[in-house]
Amino acid sequence: MDQQNLNAPTRPPSPDEVRDLRALLTVVLDAITLPLGTLNYEARILDRADWASFMRKALDEDPRDLGWNVDFLRAMLDAEEKKARRRHRPTREVLRLRMQMRAAAYNPDRPNEVEALACVATIDTQLLAAVLTGRAPLDHRIPRRRLAEVLGVQEVGR
Repeated sequence: MDQQNLNAPTRPPSPDEVRDLRALLTVVLDAITLPLGTLNYEARILDRADWASFMRKALDEDPRDLGWNVDFLRAMLDAEEKKARRRHRPTREVLRLRMQMRAAAYNPDRPNEVEALACVATIDTQLLAAVLTGRAPLDHRIPRRRLAEVLGVQEVGR
């Protein structure tokens, strides 16, 4: 920048510009903020950071489109959140399995207790953890009879 541009008087931002800038900061902060421990945290935060960095490029191209870019990023985040909720929602059968585990003194939210149950029932620990969090289906890969015997129930998830 030359000295003349630095000394040029600047006009104060309009209320609309201030509102748009606040909206931009809010949506970028939302994009780069996920609670630690969120499923697929690393992949999701990288995607979100990439989308937020797109805002810088968009502002360089045409700052007048700030409102449109804010709306676009908000829509991307909302769609990503909705997809993440759908993908990782445990089924009723899995919720019943979690209840049966608690009744048998295994807390499904504690990795060491999930691992202990998996060891006793000779089940793959990572697969059982994925089933309990809704990341994998409760299917033929989980030996239900063996798990039912260890939990002391007639049927798993029913």
